[in-house]
Amino acid sequence: MILNIFQIILIIIFFVIGGRKRNIYIDFLSRDYTNELRAIAILMVITHHVSNSLGSNLFTPFGGIGVAIFLIISGYGLNESYKAKGLIGFWKNKILRVALPCWLVDVVFACISWQSFDIIDFIQCVFCIKQDWYVRYLFYWYILFYVSTKYFRRYRLMFFSATSFLMLFSLPDIEAEQSVSFLIGFILSEYKENLSLKDNHYKITSGNKIFILLIIGILFLALKQIPLIREYEGTSLFVIIQLIMKITLALFVVLYYSIVVKIGYTSLFVRLCGLMSYELYLIHCKFLSLIKESPTYFSIVEFYTITFVLSYILYKIDNNITKLNKTCPK
Repeated sequence: MILNIFQIILIIIFFVIGGRKRNIYIDFLSRDYTNELRAIAILMVITHHVSNSLGSNLFTPFGGIGVAIFLIISGYGLNESYKAKGLIGFWKNKILRVALPCWLVDVVFACISWQSFDIIDFIQCVFCIKQDWYVRYLFYWYILFYVSTKYFRRYRLMFFSATSFLMLFSLPDIEAEQSVSFLIGFILSEYKENLSLKDNHYKITSGNKIFILLIIGILFLALKQIPLIREYEGTSLFVIIQLIMKITLALFVVLYYSIVVKIGYTSLFVRLCGLMSYELYLIHCKFLSLIKESPTYFSIVEFYTITFVLSYILYKIDNNITKLNKTCPK
């Protein structure tokens, strides 16, 4: 418990140190808005993993909620990108921005641990079979988005809905519990004109409506703690309870943040975490053993320091590759 509190204090300290007054107002689900949401999401995921490494389940819900936020943003962002420029360079961008960093990390760590290198394990890592399920899951949706948009755009909502339903009852639990997250992001983008009021804000963000999501999420979080319900763990019933809990709380964060930004305070730390959120995801998993092997104050500081420094380096490499790609002749 004390070590968990310590890691939260560390994050708060970084947030306060980098704090500053927000000079401009940011629109709901704009690029800056979603960047800050990514920061919240990745910090939730890391906090969850660190807590688990400490042998605690205190922040276990954070992991799934953070992933749901990521997928909502991905579904929204992917469709907004399509509206702006179609499918031009779709796969090239996904390979450079998503697959390449993942492969780079796998290759570097395979070289570091060359003495225990196993070609089968390495291939499974590269194709996200053995680990990095989130990357594999993203590519499921990338493929579905590309195929449906290219060949039967008018029926995409129906196609995505049917796919979400199939995922719910066919994929491993951790993936099935996220089966509607990308779909909801897509809906927010596709029907934003129908949902929005002036100033690009959604109707549901007004009044106390968004707190209904918070109440539902907390109720389902409490529901899954009941021993009788726990007996159904591993079944579709438990997966559906997890799905409702994660998606309602994730949506609450996404929508409630439109109120938070009005405070007029932001943090350079949050901005940076958002920009390199994917790199943080890839790197932090590799160093959780530091905490598992020696759960101390020092190991937590060591973990966060190494994770953020290496993630920043990887982010710079990824950014330079992206810039280089843009400057290359077509």
